[in-house]
Formats: sequence, structure tokens, C-alpha cells
Amino acid sequence: IDVLSDRSIPLADGPIFEARLTWDEKGDDAAVDTVFGLANASHTTDADSITESVFFSNNGGDTAINCESDDGTTEVNATDSTVVLVEDTSQLFWIDSRDPDDCHLYIDCVEVLASTTFDISAATGPMKALVLTEKSAGAHVPSILLDFMRLRSTDLS
Repeated sequence: IDVLSDRSIPLADGPIFEARLTWDEKGDDAAVDTVFGLANASHTTDADSITESVFFSNNGGDTAINCESDDGTTEVNATDSTVVLVEDTSQLFWIDSRDPDDCHLYIDCVEVLASTTFDISAATGPMKALVLTEKSAGAHVPSILLDFMRLRSTDLS
């Protein structure tokens, strides 16, 4: 299941992703993965196949919120942000890619993994907003409430 924005923003215009999500029920099946953030496309079964992205992610087997990026050249694998998702609690997420050499990720207005370089400078874009839940097996389906998802640009022309 995915939600991919119709609107896209060139990487040169510094896209900023904002979303507020609530895990109504996270799901306990390790076969369930959810990613959300900036991407150049979606994929029906495998978020890792998306070639250009900066994501927050959660693997259904735990409560860790991870951060990751890929631009076709440089990849940062899912890294624990040390922030956990809490069922039935809204959390605010931002991805600031105004500097594609070093994107900044925030959860509830606090920067996470500030010492990690999320480099998407080799990406060609354009970037879109994406929320994607993939499930390879099992009967359990998570319930995620998407309050809002925005894609902003620093291009004021």
C-alpha cells in the first residue's frame, strides 16, 4: 500500500518533507515494513528498490524508527534514530534536503542522527512525498493514520 504525491520538486529546489503519522496498530509481524519520506518513485513490494530516497522507516518486528538514504551512488542503510514509535501517539517527521550533500531528519522537532551524513547529491530527482507499507508474508496488517503529508520547496519563483 502506498501514497505517492502527484507533485514533485526538483532536487535543486531543496524539497522539504513533512508528515504527522500515528501508528494505530504497529503490527508485530517482522514481514511488515513501512517507509516514508522523499523518493523519486514508489515500488509495489520492495522499498529498497527505490533508487533515490531519504526515508524514515520501521520494521514491523520492533518499535525503532530508522533513517536511511540512497542516491544511486551513496547509501546509508537503515540506522536506528534512537526514537521509538508509540502506538496511538502522533509523531511529527521532517526531512530537510535543502543541502543534498547532508540532509537533516527531525522527529517531533528534534534532529536525529545529526552526525550521520544522509547524502543524496548524486540523485537526479525530482523528489516526491511517499508513505509505503510493504508486507511479504503473514496475516497481520498494521494500521497507520496519516494526518498530513506535505512537500515544500524553497523555490519562491
